[in-house]
Amino acid sequence: MHFFEKAAELFQNKELTVSANQCYQKAAQLAAQIEQYSMAIEIFKKIATRSLSHSLLMDEAQRHLFNAGICRLCQGDDVVAMDMSVMRYVDMYPIFLIHGRLGVQILDLH
Repeated sequence: MHFFEKAAELFQNKELTVSANQCYQKAAQLAAQIEQYSMAIEIFKKIATRSLSHSLLMDEAQRHLFNAGICRLCQGDDVVAMDMSVMRYVDMYPIFLIHGRLGVQILDLH
């Protein structure tokens, strides 16, 4: 996991955002697999934020925010924390509420 994050940083330094995001995504997936949900959430949010700053990657942000939400569910967040998270995700990427309606509904089921 650490090596994927280091590789992502190297790609990011070269402004190769897509490659950096792929490495960060792998690191986040590995963190989630070993139940390091807080780390996975932070990495997924980082990817989403970086994706939102590039017009060609904006649609990717929805998927990463949804993955962060799933990790929050796995982490066992309470109803208030989940609601606040979903609202932060919608604030970051308002289209998440429209295009990601199913994702928002799933995250709201908690």
